[in-house]
Amino acid sequence: MTAISKYLALRKIRRIDAYDAQLNGKSFEHKFRKWLNKSLGEKRPENTIAFSFNLFIWADQQYGVELVGTNKFDVDDSDWACEEIFRPKIESIRMPLEHTEGHWESALELIKNNVQNYLNSDDPNAKILNTSAGVGVGFVDGDLHLVKLNKLPD
Repeated sequence: MTAISKYLALRKIRRIDAYDAQLNGKSFEHKFRKWLNKSLGEKRPENTIAFSFNLFIWADQQYGVELVGTNKFDVDDSDWACEEIFRPKIESIRMPLEHTEGHWESALELIKNNVQNYLNSDDPNAKILNTSAGVGVGFVDGDLHLVKLNKLPD
């Protein structure tokens, strides 16, 4: 890892830590909704047609989730989620260990439920997800679960 890439990785972690500190004491649901509204409010490429919530192991049984926007969508091929063209400034947030108890299944359900609640909310940016071709949730190295599908591929 070069000195520049180490510096950039450290800046990203500091940005996420600073965001966490701003919302200290708030529920995860509140933090998730706030992060998602902020993220979806950022300028995205016009050809962003779908979104994926990618879960990953943050550290020592703690999980994180990141949001990406893509310019491809295929209900039959989950690799569409790899065609990233958008990442928000605060790319990811950590899930509290007490919500997942270190189990990947709990982390997946937590995010699926939070995304579904957001999709059903009157949050100002929920429309962006609701009108996209599709919204998926899954681990970066696992299966992708579609939680919203608006159009079938041609």
